[in-house]
Amino acid sequence: MKRFILNENIRRFRLYAAKDISEEERSFVTMKLAELARELALIEAASTGAHMYASFSQPPPGVSDPDFLNMLDESPNLVMIIDPNPGLRVVYMNQAFADATLVTREDAIGRELFELYPDNPEEVNADGISNLYNSLRHAVETRKPHHMAEQRYDVRDAQGNFVERYWTPINSPVFDDDGKLVWILHEAVDVTERTLDRRR
Repeated sequence: MKRFILNENIRRFRLYAAKDISEEERSFVTMKLAELARELALIEAASTGAHMYASFSQPPPGVSDPDFLNMLDESPNLVMIIDPNPGLRVVYMNQAFADATLVTREDAIGRELFELYPDNPEEVNADGISNLYNSLRHAVETRKPHHMAEQRYDVRDAQGNFVERYWTPINSPVFDDDGKLVWILHEAVDVTERTLDRRR
């Protein structure tokens, strides 16, 4: 029921945004749409994960191929592996990803994705959670990598303060030999410096 209400409210706010409204009203509508989309994404992530339909089958096995893990560990690319089942838990991340997002791997692995990386509450129009969730779903449903547009997604430092960050992520579904979805591979490029330089 809550999912239906959120979708209905999003639909109504989008219709209202299409009208000739004042800048103040448009700012309020934009803020509400971001808030509703975030809440819907969190509900979907917790209940169905990245699947079109809820799947409560056995969770996939741990990433255990040592050659594969060594390759990821040695890569300068920012890489994280996500369990597509409900909760979207972090299964693995390389040190480069942990360093870039200001977390430790020990703390990150096993945590729910959006618990580990929440939206910045100071940014009322923050859409990192909703856009990332929609990209994960799109990758799973199309069975193809999904390239996200440049995305602001702030991260927390050791003191819990949010630090402004911009990324260009790619989400790719990973299948076993039988064609069954096992993981989602999340890769990101940190484009913060380039973006801030362009603004300056």
